Amino acid sequence: MSTVDPEILYLILSKTAAKESFYTFNAAQPGPGQLPGTITRRQLSAVYERITGNRNAGRLGWDAPLTQLNGLLKKCKLPPLGTVLLAEGDAPPDAAVLAQVHAAKWPTFSGLKTLLQKS
Repeated sequence: MSTVDPEILYLILSKTAAKESFYTFNAAQPGPGQLPGTITRRQLSAVYERITGNRNAGRLGWDAPLTQLNGLLKKCKLPPLGTVLLAEGDAPPDAAVLAQVHAAKWPTFSGLKTLLQKS
């Protein structure tokens, strides 16, 4: 069974939070009814597959890796990046938290280690 690479997950979500275009996904101009700076699970799977070549990306479970990533970010005193990920049928993300995520300056994944050591 495939597992999610946390560095790639972080890359995708941090680029989305910054509303940057990457791997043919434009986070500043999402799909209909979708807020800028957000990504759906289907879009996440498609971008993850483009980056990794993993054709099973759509079957990967995102919940556990997101929980781990958000836990690491909390220790680094950063807002939860998982806020930008939308699931069908879920309520829209909390506007205040989403604003914090969009306003954050996201370090490189390796830079999180430095932040973790400072906290």
